[in-house]
Amino acid sequence: MWTLLIGIVSIMDTLWWLLWGWFIYIQTSTADGTMLINSGGTEALIPISWFWNSLADTNLSWTAL
Repeated sequence: MWTLLIGIVSIMDTLWWLLWGWFIYIQTSTADGTMLINSGGTEALIPISWFWNSLADTNLSWTAL
């Protein structure tokens, strides 16, 4: 019984991490342009896209890692 509950919780935690860590970004203020950096300031990128685009950038690669 306990192993089943631990398995369910770990699956839910992984899904929660994937959703909020890779696809949803909540701005801290209206001046927060973090996800606009590599798109030229025109459209907000989702976090996983920002990560892959920032790996090639010379200034943001360590931040992305």
